[in-house]
Amino acid sequence: MVNNFIKRVSMLLSIFALFVFVGQSCGSAADVETKNINSASLDEALAEVDSIFSEDTVVKEFTITASQFAFDPATITVQEGDAVRFIVTSTDVDHGLTIAQFGVGETIPAGETKTIEFIADTAGTYTMFCSVFCGSGHGDMTGTLIVE
Repeated sequence: MVNNFIKRVSMLLSIFALFVFVGQSCGSAADVETKNINSASLDEALAEVDSIFSEDTVVKEFTITASQFAFDPATITVQEGDAVRFIVTSTDVDHGLTIAQFGVGETIPAGETKTIEFIADTAGTYTMFCSVFCGSGHGDMTGTLIVE
């Protein structure tokens, strides 16, 4: 979730920087108009980013249990381009769920549930792993995400 937020903020800052650059290259008479365009364009960009997980978006949702030393289910299959939502509950100790290729990295405190959202935009087979030391079997706590 934090990584998705960082991606959204980075994209918005990039868009804002582009409009500032364009605005500076215009004459002073165009500055007021450019500022109005910037505001509208930023609003449009925000709406586009938020639409990824809007009410109308079809999301593949999976409930995952993290416990020493496994994810259940251990294998999840989605289609390339799917919006994916994991609802992850840690049943015993703190765990983490990381899928580096999609910028997923979330800590799930013991007894809590976290929602993780991302777009599975690249086909392949990816390892999900626990990124928080959770005991002697921690290194074996992995799962598989298949993006077809």
